[in-house]
Amino acid sequence: DLSGTSSHREKRAADLDNAAMKSDFHDAVVIHMYARVGVKGNAKLNHPNLDVLKAYKYALVYNDIRYPKVISQIKKNYPGKNIWITEYNIKSVVLKKPSNLSTTYLGRLFTSEFLLKMFSTRKLTAANWHNITRFVKYKKGKFEIAEAFDFLALFNKAVDKCQKTTAVTINGNKYFADKQIKIENADKVKHPEVRGTFFFGSKSGYLFLINRFGTTYTINSLTILQKNIRPVAISTIIPKSTDIIALKSKKHKIEHRKLKSLKNLIIKPYSINRIQLDYKN
Repeated sequence: DLSGTSSHREKRAADLDNAAMKSDFHDAVVIHMYARVGVKGNAKLNHPNLDVLKAYKYALVYNDIRYPKVISQIKKNYPGKNIWITEYNIKSVVLKKPSNLSTTYLGRLFTSEFLLKMFSTRKLTAANWHNITRFVKYKKGKFEIAEAFDFLALFNKAVDKCQKTTAVTINGNKYFADKQIKIENADKVKHPEVRGTFFFGSKSGYLFLINRFGTTYTINSLTILQKNIRPVAISTIIPKSTDIIALKSKKHKIEHRKLKSLKNLIIKPYSINRIQLDYKN
């Protein structure tokens, strides 16, 4: 559990690992992953040490560093076993009840990128999106699909037709951050603004690009294994605006448009983008 740093949790996890590694009756290893945000407990909005954007970036950096280490260690400890991640999210930080950081726009953007990380990891099954109960809301005697569902729905076509995935190199940046960066310096270090994953299908593919931060980003170069591709369309989820009030809200906008070229592609701040790419004959 990435949220656990206490000696009690570490000892309990170590004892469980030691016992499980000595047996072979299991088919998979089940884990929960929660990225920390740099503050202790469920800090309230007026907490003197809480800056929402800093907490969000801290969670991103935490996940960049810890995720590959944890997955690598589990594969080493349990060779040949599948990994099931049945919970994954940003560690809750109370903003204003009933909301917390994980259910804001920033939290959903974080979870979307987390999902992309897992899609790019072999022998791993993501069992759910942990805030799945918030995909449905009860209003005026009826159940309705909530705004959060749009983020998960964006992956539908790509996953349904996917045969394999690969992380994408964007403007020379590696997909994962430098493992030597200290978590304590998360608000000071520079990380790749945009992350990408390509979903290969038999006749077409989908490229996901996530702009994690608040600056408009121009894609000058992309490294994709499938060379003969033709962009068709792009769908984008963006916040209502980039001010802190919008980023802490649950609201967002969805844009759809045709796309003829990937050259000098503009990626808007705090956006998740799905690009349909057909293969040329």
